[in-house]
Amino acid sequence: MSTQAANSVPRMYKRALLVPLLTLFATAAAAQTGETGLAKCERPAAPFVPSGGYANAQAMQEAGVELKAYFDGINAYLRCVRGEYNRARAEAEQIQLQWQDARDRFQSR
Repeated sequence: MSTQAANSVPRMYKRALLVPLLTLFATAAAAQTGETGLAKCERPAAPFVPSGGYANAQAMQEAGVELKAYFDGINAYLRCVRGEYNRARAEAEQIQLQWQDARDRFQSR
């Protein structure tokens, strides 16, 4: 792509596309090198849900306890993943700013 063609794309569109792409690439690269923080976000296994038509009261009560623990675990997992996403996005935005600064300095030489 020529410099003229690259400059014809509005800057807001470049930024709107660059941040998600940088986030994606940073996450993929970290995953390949084993450096992703997502490994610490442990998703709980889904519990067995008994058939309401055949289960006895004890099975339903036990399932209710397991489901509560499962939903607590899922909420903790989602908070963890959201935190990892926010950290990755902030890192990508910082890298984008560094790149823009480097590019601008290079082009002004």
